[in-house]
This record gives sequence, C-alpha cells and structure tokens, in this order.
Amino acid sequence: MSEHVHGEHCHHDHEGGIDLVRLTYHQEQLHCTLDPTLFADDPGTWGVVLADLTRNISEALSENPQRQREILLAIRDNYVQALTAALDACPK
Repeated sequence: MSEHVHGEHCHHDHEGGIDLVRLTYHQEQLHCTLDPTLFADDPGTWGVVLADLTRNISEALSENPQRQREILLAIRDNYVQALTAALDACPK
C-alpha cells in the first residue's frame, strides 16, 4: 500500500484540523463515518472533496502524469456508474 500523499492541500498536522471522512473496509464491505453537519449549507462542496481525494489517489498510485490521468478517468467512469445506480435507487 502506498504512503499518504502530502499534497499542497494536506493540512492534517495543522492545529484545529478535523477528519472529514473515515472509511474502513472490513469483510468486503465499505463502512463510512462522517459528520453530516459538515457542508450542510452547501452539500455540493462534497464534490470538491471527492475530486481532491480522487486526485490524491491517482498521485499515490503513480508518479507518471499520463498514468495519473488514466487512473482519474477510470475512477470517474466507475464513479459515474455507481452514482447513477444510487440515483436510480432513490424515490423520485
């Protein structure tokens, strides 16, 4: 497993920082813990958080910019499929 990527927006050592999301993979299931009050007034902000997380994942998996792009595209494609399925499951 790759080490934590310390990007320009990485501030986990700064005083007053908070965990936005904690994900745990256990027995082939993903478990998520988060504070639902974060960004409650603008839930679209989570899109920016997810994009930044995705960028960090691509950087952790490869140092090659072209490969990072390929990783981002693969993640985006799977994300769109999964999000579409989640939207289809919601009552209209």
